[in-house]
Amino acid sequence: MKTNKYCIANWKMYLNDSEVRSFLKTFNLYNFDKDYAKIVLCPSYSSILTLKNNNVYNNFNIGSQDVSKHLKGAFTGDVSINMLA
Repeated sequence: MKTNKYCIANWKMYLNDSEVRSFLKTFNLYNFDKDYAKIVLCPSYSSILTLKNNNVYNNFNIGSQDVSKHLKGAFTGDVSINMLA
């Protein structure tokens, strides 16, 4: 039985879009063994698209720090699963 291993980084509120692009210039230089562990980067919601557009070598998966239990509605600050998809 194969065990899946993950390395998940929750960035909290530390990187803005410019800092994400700078980080990925260095991060993308590394060749990670995808068979050993899956890398998941979880940026702030506002940086998810920047992360996706700069994953040039497909070195990592993208996660979300949080998701609302609601699909839509007047829930200020919440992000639905449909918005993430």
